Amino acid sequence: MIHKTIEAKPNQRVFVVTDVHGHLNELNNGLRKLNYNDQEDLLISLGDLCDRGPESMKILNMFMCDKTGLKHSLIGNHEKFIVDKDFDNHLYNGGEWALNELPEYTDRIALGRLIESKFSYCMTIRSRDDLIDYCFHQLGAPVIQVEVDEQQVAYCVDMAIERWQDVHCDGSARRFIPHTITQEDINRGYLVIPDKIISVIKVVPLVNGMMSNSLSGMGIFNPVYQYRLNDFWDILKGGVSVYNDVMTNLQLIQDTIQTELGIAFNRHSNKLYLELDWCKDTGLIQQNSIIVLECFTVIDELEAPKMYNDWWLKRYTTSLIKKQWGTNTKKYSGVQLPGNITINGQAIYQEALQEIAELEQELQSEYSMPPIFMVG
Repeated sequence: MIHKTIEAKPNQRVFVVTDVHGHLNELNNGLRKLNYNDQEDLLISLGDLCDRGPESMKILNMFMCDKTGLKHSLIGNHEKFIVDKDFDNHLYNGGEWALNELPEYTDRIALGRLIESKFSYCMTIRSRDDLIDYCFHQLGAPVIQVEVDEQQVAYCVDMAIERWQDVHCDGSARRFIPHTITQEDINRGYLVIPDKIISVIKVVPLVNGMMSNSLSGMGIFNPVYQYRLNDFWDILKGGVSVYNDVMTNLQLIQDTIQTELGIAFNRHSNKLYLELDWCKDTGLIQQNSIIVLECFTVIDELEAPKMYNDWWLKRYTTSLIKKQWGTNTKKYSGVQLPGNITINGQAIYQEALQEIAELEQELQSEYSMPPIFMVG
């Protein structure tokens, strides 16, 4: 593998080790002192896991056979000896263990192929901090000191992510989420919706484990089921147009006699109201009934760390930080800084406003979904 990208989760600790050389006990002892958690923390090796130490094969397997996705390694020169089948140099540089544990030449070749498929020659770790670093580099750091406080930067990043989640087509995803009605829901008269849900399109009750959106309930007496039972015969007999006409008429009848369950939802209250009488309409929804919410949920960093590499989000975050920078410095316009540098805060602020306006226009025209899909 030439390159590997690792997506670090928010606040996830990253442990970096190098040149372990088969000393597994020493590695484990050091990690233990640092309270390393092999189910949560990332462990990155910069190469040379094997050779010279007593447990080279064990430590290679520790990384190659990892199932958690939390252990990654670069290919060092000692692993490269095995990959390149340069076993003479490997033996000279501490690879005696391979002769004992992998006596067959073909086994060592197979190990080299496995190393090359599991390890990489270069590696990129992405996180929220990478997004911030990108923004500052675009603004001229470290050559130019960007006068923005850490809390202000965090606020700008949060604003950009929220805007991206609300409007950008990649910032949310359409989902079908089941919910079991509880007595507490009935007593309240509404459902409490998780924060990740930003729009509810439709609520469909389940009948016998299936969505109740067809004529006369479910089962073999359903006219849609009966007609589709002989789909191929109908198509061969009357053609596709006749089949389409019948299905259209059935859908029209269904829409006329069976309206969708009315809903009222606002994401800021997290309350979903169903337009029914919870006491009287017990045949439709009652305790332990299951409904399915067709909705949109936001994409967050826990679900998709790659979001920090979104092209629009990076530029928008940069412009928001630039705006904050201009706000901080425009009151000192014309003041000369060390190195004979003069910062024009007002110009920085105005440039940021223009960039934000252009990005908003781009967001609406190129990356947003039609409003009808987001109406709840």
